[in-house]
Amino acid sequence: MKTTPNDKADGLRFKRATFRALHEQGCFVLPNPWDVGGIRRLEKLGFKALALDTGIAGLSVEDRTGHALYEEQLAVDRIKAAHEAIVRSGHDVVLVGRSEGYLIGRMELAATIDRLVAYADAGADCLYAPGITDLSAIRTLVSAVAPKPVNVLLIGPKMRVADLDDAGVRRVSVGGTLAAVAWAAFDRAVRLLIDEGTLPKRD
Repeated sequence: MKTTPNDKADGLRFKRATFRALHEQGCFVLPNPWDVGGIRRLEKLGFKALALDTGIAGLSVEDRTGHALYEEQLAVDRIKAAHEAIVRSGHDVVLVGRSEGYLIGRMELAATIDRLVAYADAGADCLYAPGITDLSAIRTLVSAVAPKPVNVLLIGPKMRVADLDDAGVRRVSVGGTLAAVAWAAFDRAVRLLIDEGTLPKRD
């Protein structure tokens, strides 16, 4: 059956509504596939959302350039402009306000929360400060921006989705970790092929 433009528009509206609804209660994992093959495998495994297919359901606005944060008012104005553009578009796209301080060594919780509260007030639907790993700090952040949802980056084996769920986190993303693990396995297999002329056993 051929897909018509109206079918596509209805499909995108459904995807956007579904994506927004995922932020309303509970906690969900948003994996980050880095190629089409990864997308297909993650879909097959049952993930409800992936970061991010064409036909955008959500977008993030960061507050840094290089290794420096934007001046706070400029960062807030960028969120406002993105929010206004989404409203004008008529599409129910989830706007994520990100504060990048922890990724560039500015690990000041109070300052980060001040920024995220300002981004929430400027129209961000979801707040995200990648790099925060302390559960107490995460709980403080969740409380500060409530009732808006918080996204947390899962870093390493000590962080667990269940703990983040208990802390009130709505969304958990994984950054480049899945891709890094996959490419490390690829490199090991290629090295085995080069050095020994064989391949590892497939799972």
